[in-house]
Amino acid sequence: MSTSADLGSGLALATEQASAPPGTARPEAAQATTRNRIIETAERLFRQYGCHKTTVMDLAKALSMSPANIYRFFHSKDDINAAVCRRLLDDLVSVATDTAHRDATAEERLRTLLLALANLNIERSRTDPALHQLLATASSETWPVMAEHAERLEAILAAIVAEGMTRGEFRGGDARRAGRCVLVAMTRYLHPALAAECNTFSQPTLDDVVEFCLASLRETPGSGSKRPWPAEHGSNTNRGAQ
Repeated sequence: MSTSADLGSGLALATEQASAPPGTARPEAAQATTRNRIIETAERLFRQYGCHKTTVMDLAKALSMSPANIYRFFHSKDDINAAVCRRLLDDLVSVATDTAHRDATAEERLRTLLLALANLNIERSRTDPALHQLLATASSETWPVMAEHAERLEAILAAIVAEGMTRGEFRGGDARRAGRCVLVAMTRYLHPALAAECNTFSQPTLDDVVEFCLASLRETPGSGSKRPWPAEHGSNTNRGAQ
């Protein structure tokens, strides 16, 4: 016997297929739209009930789909969890990218970027605890999406640091390594789990840590005491700020 969910998903599928040229599969744009609807709905349900309490059946009911239809777009619930994480992390990367392209000195952009990311992370832990917990779980369990996020942030920071080195604002050397060290130094504020746990610590303040990072990068006029950042040898898969 057909259920209302099956009927709804069937009508949606028929509508999408009717809009496609004869003899072709559903358009990629329609598939992307459906996939995004699933992710958006999952985020809403995760925010209300938490990731672990939300099932694929719950998601299917909210979308008037069958679970089988959802599995056409995602192989498993874990894939849906990762997709929601990626959507949340994309917001942070968007802020970082916009800040990196501002018309300001490298030091000013780096300061603004670090403060913005930290404050967004702290604010999410307060106002969206369920979604924040999803990111904390993803970090603690080292989901691939978190490693991808760390790589993206490292690339953005490295680009800013490299420009600062070229302009003489920062001492020269390996910009990628310097940017990675900054991320590790900011772990307390950028790691989802630590942002909530360490929020009650009064010292050092966020501003103190950011200024410490900038001071370590700065090229002091007339001083040759600071060595350049050495190039990395080999790779380190550990990520402090995810």
